[in-house]
Amino acid sequence: MRISKEHWSIGGVWEAPWRLADDYHVYGLDWTREEIQYFVDGVLVRSVENTHWRQPLFLIFDSETMPEWFGMPYDEDLPSTFSVEYLRAWKRK
Repeated sequence: MRISKEHWSIGGVWEAPWRLADDYHVYGLDWTREEIQYFVDGVLVRSVENTHWRQPLFLIFDSETMPEWFGMPYDEDLPSTFSVEYLRAWKRK
């Protein structure tokens, strides 16, 4: 598996109006040559211009802590589990 050491960031923050850990949620990504749209429970929460991602990529599900990006979890949230109920992917024709 090849993993890039290049990372791009487009500033911005979306904070859920509810506690995401309390239930399963449906996360979506609509990725075209021009734009990437992010959805949570069917609601568009972010849209950015696609400036780099023109090649096929793969999914990685991860629950590691990244203090520089998201901060540390609250003590009352530990220990924690990471559960994926299902994954569905489509390919545009």
